[in-house]
Amino acid sequence: MGVVADQPVIHHLYSAGRELNPPFSTYVVAAGTRTVVIDPGPDWHVRDHLERLRQWITPECRLVVIIQSPGPEACSGLHHLTPLATGGTVVLHWKAAALAGAALEPWKTQELTTQSAGIALSDNSRLVFGLTSPRGGPGALMSFERSTGTLFSGPFFGSLGPGQETGVPALRHESVRAYRDVFTPHIDVDLVESLFGGPLAINQIAPSHGRIAVGGASLIRTLFHDEGGRNPAASALYRIYLRAAALIGPSAASGIYQAAGVPVPEVEAGYSAFPETLRASLGEPHWTRLLASFAQWLSGSARTALYPVVVRVATRAGLPLPRDLARFARAAAIRPGAPADTGGPAPTAADGADARPGGGDAKPGGAGDLADPLTGLMNETVCRQRLAGQFGSGDDQSGRGAVVFLGVDSIPRINATYGRSAGDEALYTVGYLLRNFQSARSRRGTHRLYRLSGPMFAYILSSGAAAEGAEIAEQLRRSVSESAMFLEQLTVSAGVAGLEEALSGSDPRAEPVDLVQATFRIGLGRLQVARQSGANTVCASDPEGVAGRGAGSTVLIADPDAPYLEMLTRQLEERGFTVLLARDGSEAIRIVEQIVPDAIVAEVMLPKRNGFTLREELRHDARLSQIPFVLVSHRKTDEVVLKASLLGIVHFLAKPFSLVELTGLLHNLTGGNQP
Repeated sequence: MGVVADQPVIHHLYSAGRELNPPFSTYVVAAGTRTVVIDPGPDWHVRDHLERLRQWITPECRLVVIIQSPGPEACSGLHHLTPLATGGTVVLHWKAAALAGAALEPWKTQELTTQSAGIALSDNSRLVFGLTSPRGGPGALMSFERSTGTLFSGPFFGSLGPGQETGVPALRHESVRAYRDVFTPHIDVDLVESLFGGPLAINQIAPSHGRIAVGGASLIRTLFHDEGGRNPAASALYRIYLRAAALIGPSAASGIYQAAGVPVPEVEAGYSAFPETLRASLGEPHWTRLLASFAQWLSGSARTALYPVVVRVATRAGLPLPRDLARFARAAAIRPGAPADTGGPAPTAADGADARPGGGDAKPGGAGDLADPLTGLMNETVCRQRLAGQFGSGDDQSGRGAVVFLGVDSIPRINATYGRSAGDEALYTVGYLLRNFQSARSRRGTHRLYRLSGPMFAYILSSGAAAEGAEIAEQLRRSVSESAMFLEQLTVSAGVAGLEEALSGSDPRAEPVDLVQATFRIGLGRLQVARQSGANTVCASDPEGVAGRGAGSTVLIADPDAPYLEMLTRQLEERGFTVLLARDGSEAIRIVEQIVPDAIVAEVMLPKRNGFTLREELRHDARLSQIPFVLVSHRKTDEVVLKASLLGIVHFLAKPFSLVELTGLLHNLTGGNQP
């Protein structure tokens, strides 16, 4: 293999991204008596390059695998390397270990919790690790090899779009900028150096989602420094052209400019070679026409990567933003790690109160716990408050209206296939489509939109009946399923609940909060029916009395605590549930394979397979991934809660908990009746 004693040999395995999905890169570092595989990546990527890996991984060298990217796909290809390992070790952030699940079982594991001195590759070569800060991603690492000056940057400083494949530096650099805007807006060279305790002599950057870039710290600083020009409009038009050309190719970008009647700049020189009279004439009309042309021709993925730079250059140049982009700017401003609010026109009454951070329930820019950080929409807390206010208004309209509960289908599968960032992008884009639908139809705030937990949204009509809600639900379903804004076709299922139904089925003395609970019970029960009917459907009625479910729902309890199980089983059976019991994780898997429950309650410290491993295995099966999952434990520490959140576990109860709390939660999750 030609290993030089003092100088490691770095091999690069590359798989191009599909459309605007990031590419995958795996690096094999051979030095001395060790072979290090950095970010093996997803199953299909490792399988495609397995023959070359077999050539480079020899029995004479000890194999070390380093997992730097924390997404669900990071360890799915690890099993291909197991036969090649003799006493192999996997090094990864402790947060990422929760996502790896059973994939780590055949390996020795080193879970990093603090900065590490790294591992020696040879006498003069050492690989040191840097753990990202909490804002840097859920369990991401970077590695630095000193003798070659190579920064293995993991999920940071990747590239996006066909610009990365060209030999044009401006487009290659713009592909990296686009990746950073979409996936890691908070990462810069100062943060990188802080991870390793000071400046690094970086000669090249090797990301897990892109090609090797020669340069180093100066390259990073150059990449993320936007410079304006003497003509702000011309600079803005050129800057957006670079981003579009990197994302969709120069030919397609030029076509969009021509369709908008905007002069096409040169890739490297911009408008500098154009006559001064033409440059001086570029202004707001060109800008407005160009944005309209992009809205017409670009898909959702390309827009997501284009809009951050549009907002930045518009703010710097004093150019206007249309309403949808202004909302995008406000939503992006409250996403974790995103830049500060870039301005844009204030929301109008036509936008609906909930289209801005705070939605009238908090001060703009300070929505805090009231706004969903991913979509910018108001969250379930605000949704319930608004419904309670409507029920408690005491006027003739208190029982008018409907709620459409929308569940995005297949998000767990998208997370497992493409990574959590792709799932987040899908949810963000669904929110964007729903928000546009709401803005086009809402008058004086009659329609409101909220993001609930997980892949769910609530669309509220403050007037009309359940029949109108069913019509709106069908229009919403079609707007998502017929959209070309996703990496692959995405669908939503919907359950519709009329406010009159909640009133008629409740005690006349019921409080508004109880009526809200009844509305959620009916709507979520129907959403579950829609999903069980094959997904991409709407359920607005109960032909077989399904809205009263709860009785007949099946719950799997996976816990080794016998006295606790006996008491809980009795409580649930008295409330109409069918209870399945498992004393360990392996038994739970066997039961689920035979009988799919409506909900699962699992102890963290299960024998054989713990609660985290059980959840991870269910996530990889599309049929089982959407079963509501409740985690219970005597140890509800920050570390355990964080591991649960990385696995998408929303419901976590600390023992001893109230049986009323658990049974009420299970009724909500399964669409059951309140006791």
